[in-house]
Amino acid sequence: MSTVTAQSIAHTIAKHQLAKQDIVQAAFARHPDSTGKAINNLVKSGTITPWQATRLLSGETQGYRFGNHVLEDRAGSTPLARIYKAKDTQTGADARIIAFRRRHTADIRQVESLRSAVEPLVGWDHPNTVSILKLGYEPHEGQHYLVTAIPPEVTLRQHLESHGKLDPADALIFLEQAAGALVAALGRKGTHQDLGLDTILVQSSDCIKLDHWGWPACFPITTTSETTDRRRLYMALAESSKTQHADTRNDIFFLGCAIHQALTGIDPLGGTGAPPADKLDSMIPLGP
Repeated sequence: MSTVTAQSIAHTIAKHQLAKQDIVQAAFARHPDSTGKAINNLVKSGTITPWQATRLLSGETQGYRFGNHVLEDRAGSTPLARIYKAKDTQTGADARIIAFRRRHTADIRQVESLRSAVEPLVGWDHPNTVSILKLGYEPHEGQHYLVTAIPPEVTLRQHLESHGKLDPADALIFLEQAAGALVAALGRKGTHQDLGLDTILVQSSDCIKLDHWGWPACFPITTTSETTDRRRLYMALAESSKTQHADTRNDIFFLGCAIHQALTGIDPLGGTGAPPADKLDSMIPLGP
């Protein structure tokens, strides 16, 4: 991390094209004796974001830009990736950046698996999916990343916690929309591989969107969580049924489980943790 000076900050802003140089120079000219005040002035004017300002003042010189997208704020973190809010500098459109942790993309086999799972769905526009806009690599950061549309903020799990169980009519609407997205993805040779209450997002009372298409299944399981438990369930189902992990029938099964839980409040698989393969086999023998 370099020494923080007005000159070094201005250089970082210019390098990543975070703001117009005349505006930056004017802010520093008004506060020649206080870099902090100059940066605060740029934040107040909307020239840079508070997150960018914090990183600039701490001397961070990298991690502001992926391709045409400037990062504006942190939006979350998972064991697999860091997630950011970003803006396309060419179109002005807001986007989400999913920046995969480098330890998970050091193995070329995992990168190829990521490409195989995601590339069929890049540029796909469907009313009930969070669109994947780009699968990219930023050489200056050594970072593989996804650009997606901004997702709805509420998961189906959160919706159920605040509104209670779905009534049958709403459940059928959500089921029809999710099934339609799976059918359309199948036409592009794509599958979801991670369907559950936290990857089904509620846009409104009559609209859902499926998020996290394909990519979580491309990386090793390193932690315990709702998501990794579901991935173990996918793997157990595929093994017991002698199918490939990326088989749409697996998605259909877990969509049914999610809607069952949304209707009844009861997880048909008995809660977190992958059940024994023979339990899944007895529930649904998908066959080869």
